[in-house]
Amino acid sequence: MVTKLYPNRYFKSEPVSPDNECVFPDERQRMLSLKLKARTPKNLSRVVETILIVATKEKIDFLS
Repeated sequence: MVTKLYPNRYFKSEPVSPDNECVFPDERQRMLSLKLKARTPKNLSRVVETILIVATKEKIDFLS
């Protein structure tokens, strides 16, 4: 499954300067109840989750 986490309809894209870090979800987003959760599927005791981060200067629609 592929899901775009940020930006989304609730949180617009904000430029990140090279001197700063991007924390997602940030404290403001967590206060609005945004959380990332992972669960193992039934009958499994372990699973590997992968998050791929793609950062570009240009706006690109990867999921079209």
